[in-house]
Amino acid sequence: MLSSELRGVLLSCNGVNGVPSCSDYIAPAYRICILPGAKPSDSFILSNDYLAQQYEQYTSQIWIDFVAAVLFFVLFTALTALCMEYVDLKQEGTITKLYKKDTSPQVESTEAQLKQEKTRQETSMNWKQYLTELLSLDTNRQLLNNVADIVKSGNFTALIGSSGPSKTTLLDVLDNRKIISTIEGNIYMNGEHLANDFENLTDYCEQIDVHNPNEAMYKALQFPAYLCQFADVSKEEKNACVEQVLDLLKMQRIADACWSVLCTIHQPSVTLFGHFDHFLLLRRGGNTAYFGETGKDSRTMIDYFEFNSGPTCSPEANPAENILECVGAGTAGKVITDWTQVWLNSPKATALEDEMETIHNSIDHTVNCRVEKYAQLFWPQLYYVFKRINISWWRSPSYNVERLSNAVFMQKGHKASLLKRTTIKTICQLPTSVYNET
Repeated sequence: MLSSELRGVLLSCNGVNGVPSCSDYIAPAYRICILPGAKPSDSFILSNDYLAQQYEQYTSQIWIDFVAAVLFFVLFTALTALCMEYVDLKQEGTITKLYKKDTSPQVESTEAQLKQEKTRQETSMNWKQYLTELLSLDTNRQLLNNVADIVKSGNFTALIGSSGPSKTTLLDVLDNRKIISTIEGNIYMNGEHLANDFENLTDYCEQIDVHNPNEAMYKALQFPAYLCQFADVSKEEKNACVEQVLDLLKMQRIADACWSVLCTIHQPSVTLFGHFDHFLLLRRGGNTAYFGETGKDSRTMIDYFEFNSGPTCSPEANPAENILECVGAGTAGKVITDWTQVWLNSPKATALEDEMETIHNSIDHTVNCRVEKYAQLFWPQLYYVFKRINISWWRSPSYNVERLSNAVFMQKGHKASLLKRTTIKTICQLPTSVYNET
């Protein structure tokens, strides 16, 4: 490090490095440099001579140290790779307990089953959407084109596609977040048009969502539970709803509770894709390439594409990636077949339209339900939001100190600047008689 940092640097012999040190009135010929490697009448010394004399370190040997550092890096990298490949790191202690699949203890009791039955919500959602985005006064861009699908009760539906086929746009439309585009089509929940309380009945977790880092998970779920439920619902029931959500975070419990879930997947792995019952595949331009069941080991989905002249999926391949490559949404996909037109002409698309019409016609539209845009009045909303903000500030002492210090010191600095300007202005406005008298 010394050879690299001090190579070719001139070190001064002035000051404490020379004898006598007070050299203001002494000629340089009568002064001595006390640094190792210096000559008697030198005012400067080269760092190379200083390192060689003081530490026996020669700057010409710097490449030997560099080669040694590289060899150490290669050695330890090789040792790390060998240890990760051949050393068996066994778990120790009693923190983790592993059970065989057939011998795992059954924790579901009768009370838990009754609780599970209470959380069952028979809810389905279907839609048919067209979306046009206004780019300029004369140019429009089609983002969604004839996207018709059903999210059934108790099913996991995967929404996949390449980058840019309007996956996030579709979710924004379903959550009523697209307000500057032209939207055509219908969205139904349980066969009825969406009411004003739709946002209170559903949850939307965005791809890049913003959460409060100073809030626990329970409190984060408790906040929307208090605001999205009516005032006549007791706090005990609202807290019980939060407990149900925490208990339903396991996927199988969500399926047993008949909740409808639509989830976007950007990098579908074999294990992750196997958890979903249905999947919706979008192509660029918001066109539907497939919607339906995945089947066991994704066999139903694979048979559909192979039946329509798609490539054969090997047993070792990832079914999701294979389908993305087939429709041209993968990294090396080549589009040979117009899969959008194949889907529109397929029996599955016709059956989907018939099923949506059946769901819509089976609903009794004469039944009046309690529908309000906001479940709580203004003052309860203000109370819960104000309480949440104050708790967040209380748990951020560094933020509070920074705000207080900025307010104090900025105010003091501002006052000082104003005082200085006032003083200068006063001096500049002195009467001319003062100067005449002086």
